[in-house]
Amino acid sequence: MSRLTVEKPLRKTDIPPPPRAVRWRGGRGRPIYSMGWLPALLLALWIALTVPLALTLMTRSRAGLADSEHFWTGLVAVILTGLIVLLSVLGWLKTRRQLRMLRLGAVVQGVVSARSSAGGGPKAAPYWEIEYGYTVAGRTHYGRHRVEPSTYQIVEPGEPVTVFYDPHRPQHSVAYEFGPLVLVPAPAPAN
Repeated sequence: MSRLTVEKPLRKTDIPPPPRAVRWRGGRGRPIYSMGWLPALLLALWIALTVPLALTLMTRSRAGLADSEHFWTGLVAVILTGLIVLLSVLGWLKTRRQLRMLRLGAVVQGVVSARSSAGGGPKAAPYWEIEYGYTVAGRTHYGRHRVEPSTYQIVEPGEPVTVFYDPHRPQHSVAYEFGPLVLVPAPAPAN
């Protein structure tokens, strides 16, 4: 999701050949070459600290499973830990796929085909999506990105977008202008 204003589509001359250096949008840090082992280490640490505590609480029941306050506290802790781990892994995989496409994917010009918003009711948070289309080998593919409300308001159908896609599976893509990652400009050649 874009945290800043929408950028102009990239020109072919602005895109270096693979493998490309990538960084977080708005960041000034070093380029990211892989998602590395840090997310996995943090998840393992979270599980290693939470699950034993929850299991200890669950086994301290004195009056039986149904009446034990400790059992239910432990069960809720285990379920919440599982949910946090699942959501973290899904987010990590999505960003990892986007990173791989920006670093190694093929590039094509696409166009915003639609905007949509949903949710916002009593049980659902609102979200905004941009749909884009692009053509690879004569076949049109479509992708979607969830975006911030400010981005949603300024992007109109028909606007061009730069699409990075997996050459082996062209239906997997990322619209550069709406993703959380950006290319690091190639260094100027030394004279």
